[in-house]
Formats: sequence, structure tokens, C-alpha cells
Amino acid sequence: MNNVMVDIETLATSHNATILSIGAVRFDLETGELGEEFYINVDPGSQRWREVDPDTVQWWSEQGPAAQAKLTEEPVVPLRTALIEFKKFLNSKDKLWSNGPTFDEVIIRSAFDQLDGTFPLGYWASRCCRTEFALGQYLGVKKVKPTVKHDALADAIAQAQTVLNIRAELNRRTS
Repeated sequence: MNNVMVDIETLATSHNATILSIGAVRFDLETGELGEEFYINVDPGSQRWREVDPDTVQWWSEQGPAAQAKLTEEPVVPLRTALIEFKKFLNSKDKLWSNGPTFDEVIIRSAFDQLDGTFPLGYWASRCCRTEFALGQYLGVKKVKPTVKHDALADAIAQAQTVLNIRAELNRRTS
């Protein structure tokens, strides 16, 4: 399974946003299976140099209690630790999917750069599920809803399952 869907929750929307959590799941485009999961909460206090947007903080205050509670589940680790653990989850042959080429991955790469870390995947590994979702809409495939909206792992799983459903529909139509 060399496909990984990643989703993050943040306190801003810029490339330098403070990261609250990272969720990821492996998935196999050929078999349609979901695999190993990754989830980690990140201490905002360990990222004082990264952006916190007051509008995003306000937005979080309006989100459901389940999503808010998820962000405080232990362990909550410093950003450096979270990135080291995420790097261990990835391997050099992975394709990294995210819900848009200019959000999740860009923010994660920015954090790696600021902490003098090397992001383990090249630019060639980036995949955009928004493009896939547009194809799914054309095919009449509905997006899978996450079990908890704005929970990074639940969002990553729902996004990966949606991509798998779209691929299954494409395979059905071309068989």
C-alpha cells in the first residue's frame, strides 16, 4: 500500500499555520483496501513561530465538541516529535494524497523546512484528491462523510474511502 491520505487540523490557513493534529491512512488503489493508520496531536505551544489566525480560532470554537475534544486527547506532543513520527510512518515510495495541493502537504512541508528536517517524499509523490472528487461528482459518486468532522484521522479515512469508491466506479464502467 503505497498511497497515503493525509489530513491536518490547524489554527490558520497559511503555509505557516500552527498544526493541531496530523491524521493519515494507507490505502490500496488496486484492492480498494484501507490499511495502517496514523494520528497524532500537536502542542500549539511548541510552534510559537507559526501562525495563529484569530478567525480560525473563532471557527474552532464553533465546531462540534467531538472534534474539539479529539484535539486534546493525550498524548499531545511537540511539533518536532510529531514530524519525526509522521516521517517514520511514510516510506520513500509513497504517493501522498491530500485534499488540495495547497493546504495539508504545503503546511507539513513548511514545518519540516522550519525544523531543518527533510521531507521524506519528493514533489513527484503529491496527489490531489480534489481533482479525484471532481471526477467522482461527474460519475455520481458521493463523498464519504467522516465519523467526526474535523478529526484529522476521520477526515483522512473518509477522503481515502471516497477516492477508492471513485476508482471502483471507474473500474466498473471500463470493465
